[in-house]
Amino acid sequence: MSFNLSGLDMLNSIIANNLALVISILLFFNIVLFVALYASARGSRKLWQKYREMMAGCETQNLEQMLIDCRKRTEGFAEKVFRVEQAERDLENKFGSAVQKVAVIRYNAFPEMGSDLSFSVALLDANANGVVLTSIYGREESRTFAKPVEAGTSSYRLTEEEIQAIQKAMEGGKQRK
Repeated sequence: MSFNLSGLDMLNSIIANNLALVISILLFFNIVLFVALYASARGSRKLWQKYREMMAGCETQNLEQMLIDCRKRTEGFAEKVFRVEQAERDLENKFGSAVQKVAVIRYNAFPEMGSDLSFSVALLDANANGVVLTSIYGREESRTFAKPVEAGTSSYRLTEEEIQAIQKAMEGGKQRK
C-alpha cells in the first residue's frame, strides 16, 4: 500500500501556510458547538422541570403509567355524563308540567270594605298552563273561583286582577302589585 506523499506534502504545505485561518475556523466551529450544547442542556433542564411539575403528587414516577391511570379514570366519565344528561331530560319531562310560576294579586273587591282581603293567585307551569284561583271577600260571604289557564289565557272570562296575576306569573312570579 503506497501513499502519494506529494499530495500529503501539498496538503501539509497548505495547512502550514494558512495555519491561522485553519485555527480560526476550528475555533469558530468549537464555539458554535458549545453554544448548541448549552442551548440543548438548558432546554433539557426546562423540560425536566416541567416533567417534575407534571408528575408532582403522582404515586408513580413513570409518565406512561400516569397516562394509563388517567385514561382508566376518565373512561367511565362519558357513561356518567350520558346518565346525568338522561336524568336531566327525565326531570325536565317529569317536572315540565309542575307549578313553576306563581303570582299573587291582592285587592279590595268592595271599596266600602276597607282592606285588600280579596286575591287572585296564578299557578302556572313552564308552558303557562295551570289555574288561576280567585277569592272575593265580602262582609256577608266570600266566594272562590278556579279557572283553567292554557298558554296564558283561559276559556273563561278573566277579571283584570286574574289577568294581572297570570301576567306576573309568566314574567317570573313577582309577588304583589
